[in-house]
Amino acid sequence: MTVLGENLTEPYKAFENNVSYQNALKYDSYLNETGNWKLTPDWLRDAIGTLKRLPENEHEKYWDNGIIALSVEQVLEEHSGEVGFDYKGMYSELSNALARAKITKKDGNIGSNIVDAMKIAILQYFKKQFSDFWLGKVEEEVSKTEEVLESIDTPEARLNRLAYTTKSLWLDIDSVKAIKGEDFDPISDSGWCISPDGKRVISANDYYVGNYAEFLEKINNQIQEASDETIKSNLLRQKIDAESRAEKINVSRFTFDLRVLDSIVTPEEKVSFLKSFVSPYAQISQDDLGRPYADIVIKESVRTTWQDKLYNRSGRLY
Repeated sequence: MTVLGENLTEPYKAFENNVSYQNALKYDSYLNETGNWKLTPDWLRDAIGTLKRLPENEHEKYWDNGIIALSVEQVLEEHSGEVGFDYKGMYSELSNALARAKITKKDGNIGSNIVDAMKIAILQYFKKQFSDFWLGKVEEEVSKTEEVLESIDTPEARLNRLAYTTKSLWLDIDSVKAIKGEDFDPISDSGWCISPDGKRVISANDYYVGNYAEFLEKINNQIQEASDETIKSNLLRQKIDAESRAEKINVSRFTFDLRVLDSIVTPEEKVSFLKSFVSPYAQISQDDLGRPYADIVIKESVRTTWQDKLYNRSGRLY
């Protein structure tokens, strides 16, 4: 089972190792029976839960096509920052499988993670042709974009073109002055932020992004290390401006009950609480996708009280 588990950690590994639907089911059942359901990869749990809702004679077909589509989605994400990447050349077996699969829009009606992946896969192979993106021909489109940008001559467009050609939102201050004029002063203009060395600038809208705590740690170090008093005072101003832009959450208004994410309170912890304070019949159940949840299940009989029936009805809410 160890090797099978390694081959099912991600869709592309399952594709590479030709893992069948029956073997995937066997592994999923093994984890559930041994109490290790948490080790089931999210993509696998979602996919199996989806296929179980389909007619049994369609399981193998949608598993095979689903694995191909999920693999396509995976490799696209892994190379998302690489312009002009040749997916067909680097993933020839996956490309051949995608062409043979003949995934259609109709296949995208089955729901779950598979439907999203199939929609993406269809874009990469449609009407017996691979997309230019899959073939790595994006650079041709980039050159066309550059021609369009060259035809626009506003200062804002020229700044955007500068950021595009340098592949950075941080721009050389002299280059920006050449576009905006010699009177451009990022120190006095709150719409711009300056780098610790005073040589580069960035738009405030692009500067104040990301995690606020990480930003504070970074800028505090920059302020401490800055030797130029003018730059240091500007970094302090940027720190103050960041505080005014940060979205503050009033934690005093938080409320908590058992209907919280499983990542905060696990189903096992919920069941333990329910057994102690609500009903001894609390247990772990599974939804249609095979995901565990805390539940209360009382077998009804002539002696079942109205309270027991209420517990049965409300158990799924936990």
